[in-house]
Amino acid sequence: MNLNDLNKHEPQTIMQAFRIANKTAESAKNSKETIRAYDKVIDFCSHRVSCSLDNSLKTRTLLLWAYKNIGDTYFQEKNFSEAKLYFYKALNKATNLKEKISVLQRLSTVLVSAKMLADGDKIINIGEEVMRGLEKEELPLKERCDNVLALCQSLMALYKINRDDKNLKRIQALHAKTLEVAEKLKEN
Repeated sequence: MNLNDLNKHEPQTIMQAFRIANKTAESAKNSKETIRAYDKVIDFCSHRVSCSLDNSLKTRTLLLWAYKNIGDTYFQEKNFSEAKLYFYKALNKATNLKEKISVLQRLSTVLVSAKMLADGDKIINIGEEVMRGLEKEELPLKERCDNVLALCQSLMALYKINRDDKNLKRIQALHAKTLEVAEKLKEN
């Protein structure tokens, strides 16, 4: 089914709305078309009671992806305030630590790029909370290391712009220790 066939029919599910958005975004001529395509997924869900009340993993994930795609597009356009807004919305839809880390990385990149110091503390608190959550997660060691390293990168950038040397050194030490463990895993 091509894009014209997809657009002729009103989507009946959020999955159909998301597929249409992906196809539209792939052929978009500019960022406004991409944003509009993924906004339609969000609108689809907000205008249908069955979707807006659906807290299932599938619905949350598709909305997360729509918000992240819009945030990424705004970031590429250097519209940092809109990117931040959509990444916050994506963070609210994240259902697991890996998704939270992915969104936190994007948020910290936006905050550092735009020098939005006022939001740094909020993202740091969320990042530290996710780090504590990682301690409780039962993950394979390699995956745990990858997650800690990614989160450390974000926290180091945020502590640096906030000029919080004590916490920056703490996270740098954690990063270094985690890198050592990750290197040992590669050797084995």
